[in-house]
Amino acid sequence: TGGTPLSPQEVRNCLMVMAHVDSYKWLQNLAIEKSFLDAIALSDRSIEEQYHMELALRFLIFRTLPESVLSEVGDIGDFLNEQISIISKLTEKQRAVEESAFRDTFRLLAYTMGDDAFHRFDVEKKRFAGGFSISAFETVALGIAFHYPSKGKLAPITKLESRIQKLWSMPEFINNSGSGVRASSRIPKIVPLGRKLFSHE
Repeated sequence: TGGTPLSPQEVRNCLMVMAHVDSYKWLQNLAIEKSFLDAIALSDRSIEEQYHMELALRFLIFRTLPESVLSEVGDIGDFLNEQISIISKLTEKQRAVEESAFRDTFRLLAYTMGDDAFHRFDVEKKRFAGGFSISAFETVALGIAFHYPSKGKLAPITKLESRIQKLWSMPEFINNSGSGVRASSRIPKIVPLGRKLFSHE
């Protein structure tokens, strides 16, 4: 790298290539899905540092993780590293379900929200602004995808945009998101919140 430090996901990619090359290729293929890239709208630098790969990995790991396990997340980097082997053990049938959930979720978000799905919604100005929010990603994308059926397609979600806007005025989200909140504290609160907010009820 010419002396340039690797990002955590670049190191993780190297580990996956050495130990789980098939899983790496599968993850890489998902991470370049056009609707996914359109929805997350990352900077060129973030893409170069493989952050899109990390987000795809987070999606696969956390999509159906039980709440009891969400509360056990400590250092997010260590947790992702530990979960790589679990991803590699998915059967072909399980992998097909996860891939469909991934593609359907981000196609829905890209179609409905464009590149606003993971931006902060300014309640006073009534518009989306700012850069990518990992808290919004963990709440919105994982909240929608949690309800993906093992067979069939993602059911339509009524008032999707208004639900995403509502998120940014919910105290439980505001108090557990932002740059000052550690993932170990954030994830056990906002992932279940997203699952409730984007249910089909």
